[in-house]
Amino acid sequence: MKIAVASIGKELSFHLDLRFGRAEYFLVVDTLTLEYDVIENMENAGLPHEAGVGAAKNLLGYGIDVLISFNCGPRVFEILTAA
Repeated sequence: MKIAVASIGKELSFHLDLRFGRAEYFLVVDTLTLEYDVIENMENAGLPHEAGVGAAKNLLGYGIDVLISFNCGPRVFEILTAA
């Protein structure tokens, strides 16, 4: 299973980012191996609108099964649940 976590840093020891679309990074963790990929979210974090939509579409390419985030909007929820 792959879990995506909105994070303020590049290591598993960093705190969760309270923002989804403007999170600095996403960590995609493989629960079987505990290996993880770091996804920089800088291009979406700087957008004035729809940052969450861009971040969600980017995460789809990583085959995630679960998202851990404090908040995401209804469009992000639609995108991720439709995948």
